[in-house]
Amino acid sequence: MNLTSEISRLLDTGLSKAQVRSAVLNESTAAERRAWVAAWVTSMIDAEQRTRALVAEVHAERAARQQQAEAQADAARVRREGEQRQRDEDDERWRALWDSLTPEQQARERERNLRREERKRLIHAAWWEQVEDYNRPWYEEQRRADPRRAREQEQLDADLWAAMENWRTSIRLEVTAELLAATIALGDGTVVTWGEATPGQLRQRAGMLLAMARGDVKTAARLHVAAEMVEAAHVGCLNDLPAQVVP
Repeated sequence: MNLTSEISRLLDTGLSKAQVRSAVLNESTAAERRAWVAAWVTSMIDAEQRTRALVAEVHAERAARQQQAEAQADAARVRREGEQRQRDEDDERWRALWDSLTPEQQARERERNLRREERKRLIHAAWWEQVEDYNRPWYEEQRRADPRRAREQEQLDADLWAAMENWRTSIRLEVTAELLAATIALGDGTVVTWGEATPGQLRQRAGMLLAMARGDVKTAARLHVAAEMVEAAHVGCLNDLPAQVVP
């Protein structure tokens, strides 16, 4: 007996659910009923196996992600240890070189280092207020020499600062193993990772990037002007400009 066909035939006669069930059980043999039960049990087993396979796949993906994160953390640790060993070796070489200098040479080197560090401190000030203080004399000189250009420079700085502030208040920082291992170069030549950097070092790098952004904007403007000059002269490049055009 084909169970599906038999149930369809009985339903077509107008029998109720209970009557169909009784008719099927009465007309079927014990062997057929065992086969139906076996098929039903088999389908239940298949469903359970599919569920277990899906659970195992989810667990495997989770374990793989965990293993990848641990591997990245280990790689970052190994990289930091290697960088530290390199710094230690460099320090040892510099100490040996320093010890080989005469007292007079050491004094001159200290003086040069002090001047170099002071210059870096002023150029790469950690706080924007310090950068403004450093730029104020230049701004005042520019106001006297070219008021319009000075206003444009101040507006550019204000726009860059406002753009950074807008991003700062809306950005969501995802602290990943890759981020923690990424390096930051500071004005004094120090290289630290995001994970190791202090708030002062992070803000110092931010100030450096803002200063570089200002220079990038100016360079972009000069590039556009150069392209316009080449196009206006109907030549191929700046080298082809007529001699009187180039000061």
